[in-house]
Amino acid sequence: MAPRPKFALDEQSAITAELADKVLYDDELKLDAAQLTLFKGQLAIVLEVADAEFKRNIAAAGVVGRLAQNLHQLRAQAGPNIWKNLIPIAQNHAVNTFLQQDPFTRWSFEKPRGYSGDATLLDIYYQHKSAQEIVAASTPLGQEIYAYTSNADSSVAGRERRDILAQYVDDAAKNNPEAEVL
Repeated sequence: MAPRPKFALDEQSAITAELADKVLYDDELKLDAAQLTLFKGQLAIVLEVADAEFKRNIAAAGVVGRLAQNLHQLRAQAGPNIWKNLIPIAQNHAVNTFLQQDPFTRWSFEKPRGYSGDATLLDIYYQHKSAQEIVAASTPLGQEIYAYTSNADSSVAGRERRDILAQYVDDAAKNNPEAEVL
């Protein structure tokens, strides 16, 4: 099993990519070249299978679901130091021409406003009506992938947390007209 990352943020700094790297990836651990080669091969197989399935027009939900599951398993087995080396390989693989047709995936990857979690990405994530035009402008495959990614367990859970929080705020306001929410 991969070592668990150490989390010791100074509670003063903004969380940056550099700070996350320092905390998540232990530079003191030597990278085992044989292990890295093995995981690169496994990653190549996972990505090639997904690419071939897209090219054969297999239902996007199945392709993306299997791809996500395989990548999660690979990440857990590889550990953070090896995974860090696999990320650019995955990001530059041809399968991304299919995956980035999904507006949620594309916006998350491109970060057109320079950071993760901007208002438009959240609108896409929460399926807000203001994002309908972005989704509609996607390719049919992109819309099919979005139908999967926007209804994956993690996306549904995010919308449910939003609804629970909204209900909590509404209840607090109803029970105490002087309530303040930060």
